[in-house]
Amino acid sequence: MSRILVLSDDLPLASTIAVALRGYHHVVCLVQDTIGAMLEVDRFDPAVIVVDLAVPAAAGVQALECIRPSVTVPVITLSGRATSAEKRAAMAAGADHYLSKPFLMRDLLAIIRAAERRPSPIGTGDENLVVTEHFTVDLDRGQVFRKGKSVSMTPMEWMLLALLLQHIGAVITETEMLSEVWGPAFGGETFVCRAVVAQLKRKLEPDPAHPRYLLRTGDGGYRFQR
Repeated sequence: MSRILVLSDDLPLASTIAVALRGYHHVVCLVQDTIGAMLEVDRFDPAVIVVDLAVPAAAGVQALECIRPSVTVPVITLSGRATSAEKRAAMAAGADHYLSKPFLMRDLLAIIRAAERRPSPIGTGDENLVVTEHFTVDLDRGQVFRKGKSVSMTPMEWMLLALLLQHIGAVITETEMLSEVWGPAFGGETFVCRAVVAQLKRKLEPDPAHPRYLLRTGDGGYRFQR
């Protein structure tokens, strides 16, 4: 059971989502605008947020940009347009998952289950502490530090980074990333991997344009290099 905040001004859609989620014992809070969502983020303390990109007041991606800085929980976006440009914009603004309308409720439920997943530690002690010249990652505690300061990570950024760090030097394909981090509902949406890796580079690499640690391979995969 999770506490799920749903931001949408489409009342029939929001009500349908709420009924379905409550049927799986989730606690749901519905809001119709960005201001309401910002207020409920603190009061309701959601574990997952669902954002309809068609909401008014701060429409679309702007709504996501208002919400993301104040939360670290997974954010799932819904949209009827589903263009590649909008998907990339949503991911750049901090979305963890993207679902195109119309969608099957079972697909939303599958994405919520994937969003709630966390990578499990592969051991204990120093073997789970990855130290580089520019940043340190503590896999046990789920923390990243750069220049002595904690680096904020979205859930999907953390899960993808942890996956790469658990297989240092090994190539992980985008298909494998999608399966491990986002689940089968995101099959074929490889742009999601590229968007999240780009965000990680901006946060961790000394020169994101010329990455030293997060490397893309010729066969369309990624590997972490110390």
